[in-house]
Amino acid sequence: MVTKSKIKIGFLIFICFAGFIVIIISKPLLSSCNYNCIPEEDKSYFMIKSANGDNSSPVIVFIKPDNNDTIITRNYYDIIVNVTDDTPPLMGNVSIEISNTTISLFNASMIKDEGDQWFFIWSNITSYPNELTYTFQVIAKDSSSNENVGMSGLISVYVDIYSSRNPGFINGIIYVIVASLLIAGILVYFNRKKAFLTPSRN
Repeated sequence: MVTKSKIKIGFLIFICFAGFIVIIISKPLLSSCNYNCIPEEDKSYFMIKSANGDNSSPVIVFIKPDNNDTIITRNYYDIIVNVTDDTPPLMGNVSIEISNTTISLFNASMIKDEGDQWFFIWSNITSYPNELTYTFQVIAKDSSSNENVGMSGLISVYVDIYSSRNPGFINGIIYVIVASLLIAGILVYFNRKKAFLTPSRN
């Protein structure tokens, strides 16, 4: 005689068997699902994960200065570089090192500008020795999970602030001397002419 308990057990066995069959049938379908199966609102997550697999280092190109031995004649100088990467650096991940011919002077973070450009204003240059060569080098770390680091080549500049002002100062002194001599000559000329035209009282 079939009892209710046996019916329940049989029903549970049937449910478990049916579920097992569904899993076996659907597994190949799930494994074959590609990017097109993902809902649009969830695709951005997978795109970010793909970008984090970036293995290339940032490429750094100097815009200013754009060649070696650029002469700096002011107390400040804008340093500009272009940093390109599939996963661009975040703020604080691009820095510049300024050195003289023997030692590193300091490191500083560069500031993000428009597009791929970053800049740093080297100010108070007169606090450093004049008429010397200095070198710039930029280091950038991208925003991928691999944290790839790129390093620029060295580029040199020549600081010539005071001597660049000396010619103007010397020229000013020369102008004053020439003008003074010219005025003195004119005065002497007119004084002699006046003395020549004045009749003698003998």
